[in-house]
Amino acid sequence: MRVTAAFTLMHPRRIRFGVGCFEEVGQEAAVLGRRALIMCGRSAMRTTGILRRLVEHLSLAGVGEVVFDRVEPDPSRETVEEARALGRREACDFIIGLGGGSSLDAAKATAMMMTHDGSVAEYHSKLRAFERPGLPVLAIPTTAGSGAEATRNAVISDREKGIKESLRGPGMGATVALVDPELTVSMSPRLTADTGMDALTQAIECYLSTAAHPISDVLSLRAMSLIYANLERAYQEGHDVRNRVPVMLGSLMAGMAFADAGLGAVHGLSHPLGARLNLSHGFVCAVTLPYVLEFNYDVCKERFADMARALNLRQGSEVISAVRALNRILGIPDNLRAYGFTEDMIPVVVAECRSNSMSKNPRPASDEDIVRIVRHLL
Repeated sequence: MRVTAAFTLMHPRRIRFGVGCFEEVGQEAAVLGRRALIMCGRSAMRTTGILRRLVEHLSLAGVGEVVFDRVEPDPSRETVEEARALGRREACDFIIGLGGGSSLDAAKATAMMMTHDGSVAEYHSKLRAFERPGLPVLAIPTTAGSGAEATRNAVISDREKGIKESLRGPGMGATVALVDPELTVSMSPRLTADTGMDALTQAIECYLSTAAHPISDVLSLRAMSLIYANLERAYQEGHDVRNRVPVMLGSLMAGMAFADAGLGAVHGLSHPLGARLNLSHGFVCAVTLPYVLEFNYDVCKERFADMARALNLRQGSEVISAVRALNRILGIPDNLRAYGFTEDMIPVVVAECRSNSMSKNPRPASDEDIVRIVRHLL
């Protein structure tokens, strides 16, 4: 085990995991407040009937609600501003994030803005800092990938500049998380693949992070084992909840791990790439992951050997080929050329990739290193 510095472990005050736990949402919500601002996307939660079920449970528990259903992928500053205005107008006293990582991040950001003055742009640009916790948040993920139900930040997009940055503040995160694998059964194969590879990338990068610690190690190794062994079945036979449970559990565990230990260069690169190309975060992570693993391999071979054992492989170098093979099964390409990535975008990616995630990559990457990595995506 590597020698580690002191670390802090912080997670939602209550995480409930299991098939059917969504049915407890009324009693959980009633503890948090009397009127909820439900934040979700434009159509999926209505089409699947999950939003209707949520509203029914809240009504039975005596909890009022107002629905903000305009959360887009990679939610923008403007979306959070609109949600805060609605929440204040309707006197909401807690927030429910329902959906994928975008809905959960928008909910966490809105909860913080509800208790603070000023614009989202001021906090997003670090011109102002959050001074107090936000409203309580009930997180209900319906995808298995982001781990946003367990993280203490909210990734928000600046549409004008085409960049994504995290909002952070005291107490940010879910007060309660209901993680029910049954809610992911309606996910399409494409969404299953992209979100699942996001979670696998998070588990791998967390284990290789320079801020990894003994508890994050246990969580991330188990997470990658669960996801790698079951994602193909969830992709091919997603109607069977038994295939969904281990992937959802792995996603949760990866989120718990990287909330404390951070990530790496894949995520540093994926934010500017995804923002510029308008591609899903998990998809970009999946395409980028093998090339970053090749870059990191020589400086952390022991950790690759640990990951190989977790994935039931013979040796550390096989982790890279195993990721490539899984990508092929999931219909994920080995470059982004067909999605609009061009040589002239490389300087922009280099300029915008220096995030907190990049700083925790096990091998420091110079600008020249970044150029070499992203050229593989052409």
